[in-house]
Amino acid sequence: MTAGAPIRLMTWNIHRAIGPDGTYDLDRVAAVIGRHRPDVIALQEVDTRGILELEARPLAVLARSFGPHAVEARTIVAPDGHYGHAVLSRWPLVDAETVELTVRDYEPRSAILCTAETPGGALGIATVHLGLAPGERRLQAGR
Repeated sequence: MTAGAPIRLMTWNIHRAIGPDGTYDLDRVAAVIGRHRPDVIALQEVDTRGILELEARPLAVLARSFGPHAVEARTIVAPDGHYGHAVLSRWPLVDAETVELTVRDYEPRSAILCTAETPGGALGIATVHLGLAPGERRLQAGR
């Protein structure tokens, strides 16, 4: 990418890498992302639970293919892995922070705020994975 070229951004809820056919297929997710060639991608529902090999975990696999720089927000942590969302980038991600958005009695939620150091300058990034209930979303958006 040259300075002044457009930055390709993508966001996608990968639904734990389980497709409409009910099959877990991280390669299929990677293929779709690859067709779009994003410079920065925000992913929701990244799930490592039940995947014991560290090198086979979704964030590690996708970071090898789409950008070595990653920030993640783990909203559910279990003995066999975690679940949450992430930002991947071809460029360094700095000033990363996670903002708590959980509303009582609902699934844990958060936002990721960070800055990508692109060839054209700093790019502020905010990504969220909001809840499903309208009232929950209103409260989260207000934060």
